[in-house]
Amino acid sequence: MMEARSRLMISGVIASVLTGIGYVVAVFIPGVGDTTVADYKGFYSSDSRQAFALLLLFVLTAGCLAMLWFFNELRARFADGILVRLGFTAAVVGTICLPIGASVMGGASGAAQSLDGASVDPVIADAFAKAGLSIMLLVGMGALSLAVLMLSVAAWRAGSVSGTLFGLAIVLFVVSLASFFWIPGYATIAWVLMMSVRIGLSSTGTAQLAAGIAAAGGGAEAFALTLTCRRPRGRG
Repeated sequence: MMEARSRLMISGVIASVLTGIGYVVAVFIPGVGDTTVADYKGFYSSDSRQAFALLLLFVLTAGCLAMLWFFNELRARFADGILVRLGFTAAVVGTICLPIGASVMGGASGAAQSLDGASVDPVIADAFAKAGLSIMLLVGMGALSLAVLMLSVAAWRAGSVSGTLFGLAIVLFVVSLASFFWIPGYATIAWVLMMSVRIGLSSTGTAQLAAGIAAAGGGAEAFALTLTCRRPRGRG
């Protein structure tokens, strides 16, 4: 059976890679920034571009499923409490809203396919794009930003990250607050990768310590083994 630390690292790496790739759909489908009528017409008249956007959506959905796996593994590392529960709930909301928003962004693609080559009204396409972006970036990445903040605090309290890494996590949280501009959303993805690797690696010593105590049979031998193997809290 796969160890818990391995599950955390694998889920975090898979989630960050797939979500990072699929997240490009937010700018691949016209709608971000100063989008012109020509941009909409060029996209919705190209079957290949629409097909690639659909592929990115599938990758994003797979990445979000891996995100749910990661956050569930991360939650299991901390003592149950209101902070952890709220952080996990925010993460669930965020990961659900990302693919939903991306789907709404490309909603006009269905109309383009059913119209057999007829052009999609840029006004309708723009309405779909703006609505999808609001769901994806404002709600989805906004909720994930809150999850980053709360779970970073939980990790610091549990001694899973050092003060330096906690400070970096807060910086990533602040940057992710500007996710409506798309690029800052990668700060959240970077946080997932950082936490999965750091906490996953730090779990090695904990697992060895637990195994050693079990082998020692408790008592004075276990206490001596604890003093030998335990690292100072928050270091590294």
